[in-house]
Amino acid sequence: MRRNGFTLIEMIVTIVVVAIIFLGIAGFVEFGAKGYTQTIDRQRVQNQTRFAIEKLGREISMLCRIALT
Repeated sequence: MRRNGFTLIEMIVTIVVVAIIFLGIAGFVEFGAKGYTQTIDRQRVQNQTRFAIEKLGREISMLCRIALT
């Protein structure tokens, strides 16, 4: 007599395998999120640096004009 369905051991093994796969996927997602955050932080620092350099350039230009007059 053959019974249809799964045994308890088969169900537990399936759940464990699926959990391991999801943990692997979650690790990749976390890695990507950290990379994204670092990129955003780097971009913000670059924008602030660019603004500071442009402001210094304007200030130096203004000082040169004042010194020449």
